[in-house]
Amino acid sequence: MAKRLAYELGCRFQSDNDPPIALAFIDGGEISRSRYGESEERIRDIFLHARSGFTAQGQRSVLLFDDVESIFMARGRPARQRVHFSQDSVFFHSIDELDTSRSTIVLTSNRPDLIDEAIRDRFLSYVVDYPDLETLIQMIEQIPALVQLSGAQRATMKNDLVAAVRDGSVRSMRDAQRFAMRHFVSKILKKDSLAQQAAD
Repeated sequence: MAKRLAYELGCRFQSDNDPPIALAFIDGGEISRSRYGESEERIRDIFLHARSGFTAQGQRSVLLFDDVESIFMARGRPARQRVHFSQDSVFFHSIDELDTSRSTIVLTSNRPDLIDEAIRDRFLSYVVDYPDLETLIQMIEQIPALVQLSGAQRATMKNDLVAAVRDGSVRSMRDAQRFAMRHFVSKILKKDSLAQQAAD
């Protein structure tokens, strides 16, 4: 979705003389594992690049913070430490200085209940659920064409993928990609993975 957002912004605002819109992926887990004081510095550095441009002066950008619950943990959580208050403060201060007409911030989390309420109140919140059955089938039908199998093997993979979607064992594109990879590898090795053998 963040990639699509960057693409749409490029279609609306980018001209021939403008640099391409930068999509910056920030792994929350990487920031949270930084040494004391380093995580705040990394957050400041990200926003400094956003203000000045990642690859060119005045460049528009989309900042994607993934797994933000690891950075901006909710107050009252046992694992929350003093460093989290400092990270929140640096983050809010950096947002206040950011030109939001040129930069967009996207936060993602599988556990929004773990995110500090002050962070959640500051952003528009959307829940992205699994795609409906027919949409998912249309999406996964394209996967077999991306792997190096014979025509018959691709047809078999497609049929197996659709069956897995219909029985509920594949619910997302990530599930479908894993399924396709196991299917692909099993055709090369002529046997199931250890994980699949254990499941069976």
